[in-house]
Amino acid sequence: MLETREIDSVLVVGKTEPQRIFEVLGRRGEVSSGRLELRDAFAEALAAYRGEAWGKARAGFESCLAIAHCDAPSKVFLGRIDQFHTNPPCAGWNGVWALAEK
Repeated sequence: MLETREIDSVLVVGKTEPQRIFEVLGRRGEVSSGRLELRDAFAEALAAYRGEAWGKARAGFESCLAIAHCDAPSKVFLGRIDQFHTNPPCAGWNGVWALAEK
């Protein structure tokens, strides 16, 4: 069995159903406690993001960066939250990021 971290749910150009993206962390029982802490903190921040709780999501992704300062997914989501601050998602948004190109 593997330990994974859900990174995102994206709608790829030309597809009608979103695809969930996961990062493989390693074999269960062999992943460091720091990586598992990051995974759990990221999952909480991702849930807040999808629920449009922007402040909670921002704090969550910032806490991820405190655990792993180079965590690229957390940086991506912080950038998206900044974008949503000036251009909020449409009503009924489902948390899926639509890719503009392949």
